[in-house]
Amino acid sequence: MSELKVNKVSPQSGTDFTLGDSGDTFTVPSGATLTVAGTFTQTGAQTFDGGVDIDNFNINGTTIALSSGNMTIDAQGNDTDIIFKGTDGSADTTFLTIDGSAAGAATFNNNVTVGDNLNMTTDASVINFGADSDVIL
Repeated sequence: MSELKVNKVSPQSGTDFTLGDSGDTFTVPSGATLTVAGTFTQTGAQTFDGGVDIDNFNINGTTIALSSGNMTIDAQGNDTDIIFKGTDGSADTTFLTIDGSAAGAATFNNNVTVGDNLNMTTDASVINFGADSDVIL
């Protein structure tokens, strides 16, 4: 294998630039910046061991952080649900479902603890008890 050292590669506009064959690696040295003007298309999985910054988001390890503004979670289509899942012991468990077809009604899988006030904001509010809601307060 031989080595080619260049300061700049400038392909003509509209031409493809290919570096290496499949299985080869292109390395940008530490501290250097790789800039892509236009659309970057890749196939296969990517590994980002130092985290990723996308607009105001930082994704690093098990943390997704938003530096400013509000976060919106959206799913394409009508009447979509937002489901929070995790592992309880060794069992996959749905903890909370927010029902898009019921105007955002929330269904918790287990207890709900409220630290202060629970406000029910309509005059017709009720609390139902029992599997068949046969006791109403």
